[in-house]
Amino acid sequence: MVYAGLATVLGALFPLIAAIHRIRYVALLKSIANLAGIAFVTRSSEAVLAPLMGKLEDFGVSRSTTSFVVPLGCSFNTDGSVLYQAVALVFLANAYGADTSLPALLLMVGVLVILSKGMANVASASIVVLIAAGNPIGLPAEGRCQLDQSVSG
Repeated sequence: MVYAGLATVLGALFPLIAAIHRIRYVALLKSIANLAGIAFVTRSSEAVLAPLMGKLEDFGVSRSTTSFVVPLGCSFNTDGSVLYQAVALVFLANAYGADTSLPALLLMVGVLVILSKGMANVASASIVVLIAAGNPIGLPAEGRCQLDQSVSG
């Protein structure tokens, strides 16, 4: 489910945005592919922050734009984290028999979107976010901690 969501973002949403702004999306992906691999393996976007800015400048983006947008994006663009945590919380809600009605799910997603903004560059911050996001729909903290430790550890 998480991979399907990430594929949708990379394969549909980002190309649409690139097309609107006349950006060569495939060429851009090819130029930063090795950096994406490093970020994936290290589980940190900070590991590739400086090289990414250099690659974007080589691609034709101005230095003032990259120096503003890339650090801002690393801090605030947490699509992958929100997708993972939403799937984890829905799984836990089903396992514990918690409320999974549409209003409860929307509340959970809203809390995740807000809390995920503070997760950037903090190792294992997802455990705190899982506890906080599951609390409004009645999930016990023990289940959320066990799930996060089994997935990340």
